[in-house]
Amino acid sequence: MNNKNELDFSTLLASAAHDMKNSLSMIITTIDHISETVKQESPTSVDGSLNQLRYEAKRVNNDLMSLLTLYKVEGEKIALHKELNSVYDFLDEQLLYHQASLRYANIEGIVECDEMLEWVFDANLLAGVINNVVNNALRYTEKTIQLSAGIDDGQLLITIEDDGPGYPPAILETQPGKTADANFKTGSTGLGLYFSQAIAEAHHSNEQKGYITLSNESRLGGSVFTICLPKI
Repeated sequence: MNNKNELDFSTLLASAAHDMKNSLSMIITTIDHISETVKQESPTSVDGSLNQLRYEAKRVNNDLMSLLTLYKVEGEKIALHKELNSVYDFLDEQLLYHQASLRYANIEGIVECDEMLEWVFDANLLAGVINNVVNNALRYTEKTIQLSAGIDDGQLLITIEDDGPGYPPAILETQPGKTADANFKTGSTGLGLYFSQAIAEAHHSNEQKGYITLSNESRLGGSVFTICLPKI
């Protein structure tokens, strides 16, 4: 990775560890709530608690996987698994992974993509990026999350849009490839964005590197996350 995008890994690890600690505390609290609710035989409340538990567990898992992958990327110990993929099938699989959460929250997941579109990328690494963004969107969106893909200027663009309140200004002002200052009150470390940019850049050909962009110009009224991948 470029020197200008390098980050002291111990700082990143400390921030992310605090974030994971917050999520684990929420998991424990939710488990306690489930135990009490089951005693009162209230299925609806149990569903809500389980959904919260599911969200936090996925959040911790995403953080851990991001840290492990970033460690390998920084140490140049990771090799891109290049494979031709059906983009539509790939995006559909990511929504299926979150189907239980989408169903509980009554949120519609939409895939907008040419079913014949194919592209070469590392599906496992890219799935980590998409799942992280979708899981975060589930926390803020109102009714719809849309995954779209298409070709623009010889690159594959995958976008994730929602109808939530959008990204806060501090996130939009953060340069791609760098983490924002850790906020221990909100649990935000910027790990997800740093991870996403690292995976995007790992997809490169000659002088072209992948990258991510963020905006609040969604067709749905909320945030837009876009990852751009060149031909590799």
